[in-house]
Amino acid sequence: MKKFASIVLGLLFAITAFSQKYYQSMYEPADNDKATQTEMKQPKEVDIQPMNPAPAKLQESQDKISESTDVYTKIDGSKVTSIYHVVVGSFQSKINAVNLCNTLKNVGKNSFVAQNQQGMFRVFYYSTDVESEVRQALTEARTQYPDAWMLKLK
Repeated sequence: MKKFASIVLGLLFAITAFSQKYYQSMYEPADNDKATQTEMKQPKEVDIQPMNPAPAKLQESQDKISESTDVYTKIDGSKVTSIYHVVVGSFQSKINAVNLCNTLKNVGKNSFVAQNQQGMFRVFYYSTDVESEVRQALTEARTQYPDAWMLKLK
């Protein structure tokens, strides 16, 4: 029994010593880091090209517009009357939709939440009757909401 206990203790000690060396080596800086540090201190010549200024007007999105025959009802009970929309969120939970809508309203957007016949709550970022306007709004919305999409109600 004493032999067995001494063998187990010996193995335990060997494993612990090995793992300490292994983990310690991960945190020690490498010797070749000094060479790379001196190379990095030397300035390098860079050819700088002037940038073209960004266009002031956002380009229109060329994405396909999803068409729907669903009837959407706003939370206040009124019907959605515009034809073209940018949707930034679709939720099963009314609370989540309202929270996103409030976030948009806090930054000055005229957004609203509407529910479709299947019970989904959609957050409308922008609504209009002009297709070119909704395409521009989609480009703007995608800067913060990359999954935003266009919806056309028939």
